[in-house]
Amino acid sequence: MIDEIPPDDPDLRHRRKLHHDLVLLEHERENEFRKLSIAELKQRLRLRRLSAFLGCVVIFGMGSLLYHLTHSVLGAPHSPDEPSPYTVDAAALSGGFLVAMMLRQLRQSPPLQ
Repeated sequence: MIDEIPPDDPDLRHRRKLHHDLVLLEHERENEFRKLSIAELKQRLRLRRLSAFLGCVVIFGMGSLLYHLTHSVLGAPHSPDEPSPYTVDAAALSGGFLVAMMLRQLRQSPPLQ
């Protein structure tokens, strides 16, 4: 008959419990893998931002040094009240160079994969 209740089989209960435990273990592993993947992506983003920031700091420092050297070398023979026309041009060039290098550094970071 279809309406018969199967006999209480301890082996069947044990197998069902094992299957249930395996399914739970699989879900826990999937959750752990998902958490690790998210942590890896966050770490990549943090390191990319840090490297871009440090690159900009280095480029800014080099541009400042270039500006200072240009101003002190080309502007030294003249009086401090009247800067040399070469100093103004060199300062504008070094400032433009600084901005261009910082923009290049920000654009060159590779996309996330």
